[in-house]
Amino acid sequence: MKQMTKTSYDEVLDSESVQDQTVFLEIENELLKEKLGLSPFCSYFAEEMTPAALNEFLRHMLFMEDIGPKKPIRSLFPPNTTFPPAEEMTETELESTVKISEDILMGNGILLELSPTLPADITYKYIVEEMLPNLIPDSIPEGAALHYNGCGGWCPECFQREYCEMKKELWPDL
Repeated sequence: MKQMTKTSYDEVLDSESVQDQTVFLEIENELLKEKLGLSPFCSYFAEEMTPAALNEFLRHMLFMEDIGPKKPIRSLFPPNTTFPPAEEMTETELESTVKISEDILMGNGILLELSPTLPADITYKYIVEEMLPNLIPDSIPEGAALHYNGCGGWCPECFQREYCEMKKELWPDL
């Protein structure tokens, strides 16, 4: 069976035939169910859903189950984007780069939720060293998001402990 591509999907959506779109979605939905390992019995919930609603639901399930192709976060940035060491940048450059990075990430369904009082140089280092190499789903469904808060749950070794309100509550003597 021919694999669905973004181009073929867009072509069908552009077609004037609702019947063609419905058939395409029904076929794609069966493929998505197979990827998720859903048996026909497990599909009872979908009987009353339209093919479009079921497709959206199955795409969210693939995302939540972390099934499918991956890409590095770095690939979201323009190819010529460089990330010099923070020590070589001025405070203004750091703040501007962090803001641009946050906008690019947010525009792609990735929310950066570090401590709001974290200095720009620490935020920048987190983005460059921890986030950029991470692999994320190739497609993040509409309404879904990946959240990066930098918290590993162990305050004594956390890079943002001096700026974190939760640390002040959980580890007041640290």
